[in-house]
Amino acid sequence: MDTAPARDAVATHGRVATLVALAAAALLLGTAVYVLDRGPGSIRVWPASWTGLGVPGAAFGAIGAWLPSFAHAFAFAVPTALLLAPRRHAIAAGCTTWAAIGTAFELGQHPWLAAPLADALRGSLAALPGASPLAAYFARGTFDPADLVATVAGAAAAAVLLVVVAHRPRAGDARSASSVAPSPP
Repeated sequence: MDTAPARDAVATHGRVATLVALAAAALLLGTAVYVLDRGPGSIRVWPASWTGLGVPGAAFGAIGAWLPSFAHAFAFAVPTALLLAPRRHAIAAGCTTWAAIGTAFELGQHPWLAAPLADALRGSLAALPGASPLAAYFARGTFDPADLVATVAGAAAAAVLLVVVAHRPRAGDARSASSVAPSPP
């Protein structure tokens, strides 16, 4: 009886579970920055009492300024790519999508764009679901080029991790790691 399909299924499940756990850990790390290092009310969708529990900057120092951007892109790119399929083109699509979303939200906080976007969301686009919190996000947000870099780096880290894990030879595979040709994109 060939047990290879069952063994492959268990290995795949284990890899997916590990990747999802890493994504969840990244999201928790980014959340910890807001709870410990940011001021009360820094996330409008949370009660103000949930944030600002520590001394601003004490827990994470300088990296706390951009760590949530990295963590957010990483944490959402991993499951998105996994849901699409563990193929390089799907990994690229999932990770690029979250890099683009994070970049768009960061650019929306730029002084040249924030007021016009907030005005449009409060005016002609006010009927859209989520328009009011999004307008507040752009109007009150702070543009930081380091967040752009962190967003792209988070999505890129997710892509590298996914490619390495998805294309790693399985234990007991007849092919050795040195003889495995990379799969086409």
